[in-house]
Amino acid sequence: VNPTQIQSGTAFFLTTKSSVVGNPTLAIKEKHKGTVNNRDVYSPVVNLQILHISLFYNDYAHGRRIADGVVAAYGPDFSADVDDNDAQNVSNIDEDIALMRSGQKLSIETRPVIQSTDTLFLFMTRMKTQAYEWQFTPDSFDPSVSAMLVDNYTGASTPISMQGTTAISFNVDISIAASKATNRFYIVFAPAAPMPVTISSIKAYEYNSGINVDWTCQQVNADRYETEKSLNGASFTN
Repeated sequence: VNPTQIQSGTAFFLTTKSSVVGNPTLAIKEKHKGTVNNRDVYSPVVNLQILHISLFYNDYAHGRRIADGVVAAYGPDFSADVDDNDAQNVSNIDEDIALMRSGQKLSIETRPVIQSTDTLFLFMTRMKTQAYEWQFTPDSFDPSVSAMLVDNYTGASTPISMQGTTAISFNVDISIAASKATNRFYIVFAPAAPMPVTISSIKAYEYNSGINVDWTCQQVNADRYETEKSLNGASFTN
C-alpha cells in the first residue's frame, strides 16, 4: 500500500519534526484527492507473527482496566531498522508504554521473522505507585520460539507463552528510581530448548501378544510423548 495515500474515513496522527520552528500547518486541497480507491489498506496481511503487549492496572471503582498497549509484528518483508512500516508512539497523559528502537519510541514495531534471537525493548513512563500487569497475546508464532520477560529492577526472568496469553504482575514505587525506570523491562526471544524430564520409574512387561511399557515422570507443559523401538540398540523407529 502506498504510504502517501489515506483511505477515506481513516483517522491519522501528524508529528512535527524537531527542526521545525513555529506552528506548522497541513493543507489538503481538492486536487490532492486520488482517483483510485485504496481499500486494500484494510485487507488482511498474511504471514505475520504478531505480539500484542498491553499494560493493565486495577481501578477501585471499575476493576481491571487497560492503560496502554503496543504491537510488535514479525514478517519476511520487514526490516530491523525503523522505517515507514513502523508507527511512532503518541504519548498518553497518564501511563505510557512504547517499544524503543534506535532512540525512537514506537507504538507498532515491525521486525524480520525471528531466525535465532531477538530483543524487544519496552519503554514505560508516567507510572504510579501501584500494582500493574503486563499482558502478552501472541498470534501465529512458530512453536519453536520461546520468549522471556526480563525485569532489570528485580532481576526476575519470566517465561512468556508464544501459544497463548500470558499475564505477569509487577509493582511500581515511584520513590525508587529503578522501580519506575523507563527501561526496566525487555523481552528476549530465542529458539525453544528441550524441556528436562525426570523419570522416577519405568518397567516393560509382556501383555497378550505385545509389550507394555509403563513409566512415571515429572514434567510440565508436555505436548506429547513419542515412543521408539530398536532391534539393535542403535537404530530406532517410532
